[in-house]
Amino acid sequence: MSKEKIFLSVIVYSHNDEKFIGPFLKKLSLSLMTHFENFDVTIVDDFSSDATTKEIRSVAKELPCTINLITLAWPHGQELAMLAASDFVIGDFIIEIERPEFNYPDDIFITLFKRATEGGCDVVSASPETGGRILSKVFYTLLEKLSPLKFEVGTEDIRLLTRRVLNRVTNDKNKVRFRKVLYKYSGFKYDNIVYRPTAVGVHRGKGWRDRLRTGIDTLVLFTDLGTKLAGFFSLVFLTFSVGVGLYALLTFFIRKDIASGWTTLMVVLSFGFSGIFLVLTLISKYLSITLVEVQKTRLYTVQNVERLESAD
Repeated sequence: MSKEKIFLSVIVYSHNDEKFIGPFLKKLSLSLMTHFENFDVTIVDDFSSDATTKEIRSVAKELPCTINLITLAWPHGQELAMLAASDFVIGDFIIEIERPEFNYPDDIFITLFKRATEGGCDVVSASPETGGRILSKVFYTLLEKLSPLKFEVGTEDIRLLTRRVLNRVTNDKNKVRFRKVLYKYSGFKYDNIVYRPTAVGVHRGKGWRDRLRTGIDTLVLFTDLGTKLAGFFSLVFLTFSVGVGLYALLTFFIRKDIASGWTTLMVVLSFGFSGIFLVLTLISKYLSITLVEVQKTRLYTVQNVERLESAD
């Protein structure tokens, strides 16, 4: 069987994956060797606290391909870590893998490549037929409902990109990033395939803090959720304040033995200030994102870059 002649770069995100990274790299290299003549694998380690990097160095000696290991100086999260790796790869086509767990068909990579070249697509993603976690489905539903854009994104484990779309997105001025959306609306043709997982996934993916931070930033940046919530709660507290005022007037005229009105005053103040603090929280989130966008500091810091070759 003839192999594809293009140069393929594979990016793998890793964080505390010492139990997964070794078997994954062996299966990955075998699958790539079957269909591609020229390729390399770049692993971006997001400041793992276990023996992930040690395991990568050990396994790399047994692999028939080049492994580029990028170690970040501190935990950056998946989005910025993948951006750091994107700045190092040189392939004509790039495959992004978000977690080191090989639970998809062995021919998934060539399937993505064929769909891209034969269909004229610059971005082709692969999604499990199970559709991902329940919370992920809820998040994407919110994103679709609240955004003025017509979003059609979901859980994606693997993604193939052409060089031109990667250059377009990495040169984008947005510093708060969500690659799925940026690729989707880069102006290039996008397609998706669905695969049946070959095993039950046990890898938990990125941590809940990273998921929460990415989710909040995405909803704030790509939807008008903040302004809608601010308007809603402003209306609620305004209605409550008017209601309390009317109640206070009615009580004043009906009952003459009212003391100082301390209870009513405290209720009004507590609810009023709660609304103010909520609105201020939303405003501060918008301001923090605006500050990140206007800053010219580098988005990531690399601690070390290693080129690992086979021992043969």
